[in-house]
Amino acid sequence: MSAVAQAPARPARRRQAPEPAAAPAARSVHHIHFNPRRLSAGGLVSLLVLGVLLGGIVALNVAALRASMQASRLSASAQALQQQNRGLIAEVASLTASQRIDHRARALGMVPPTPGRSDTLRLSGSHHARPAPAHHPTGSFAR
Repeated sequence: MSAVAQAPARPARRRQAPEPAAAPAARSVHHIHFNPRRLSAGGLVSLLVLGVLLGGIVALNVAALRASMQASRLSASAQALQQQNRGLIAEVASLTASQRIDHRARALGMVPPTPGRSDTLRLSGSHHARPAPAHHPTGSFAR
């Protein structure tokens, strides 16, 4: 028997792809220099502008909501006022009805004028002038 020790097996070497040839001098690549101060200042300005824009949008939405609420209140108020106006128009119509006025005048002792007769009031400078008495259709004087 031979005393030759066997060496551990080596992993097979992988073939590396050939490196590409260097670019010609006419095609130079510009390197971007990283400046952390410049980027953080630009980022800060960007965030500030974004924050101002979002704040403006929120402010506009709040203003629109307030305007909508005020329009709703004004609409409800207008409806209430229209209802009140309809009630007042009905009341005026009932108070100015000719039958009501005639009934009220008779209750106060007034009489309608006789056809063809007109009475005049003569003022002679005194404040105590009296109208001519009205002639009642039944022949008596009305008071």
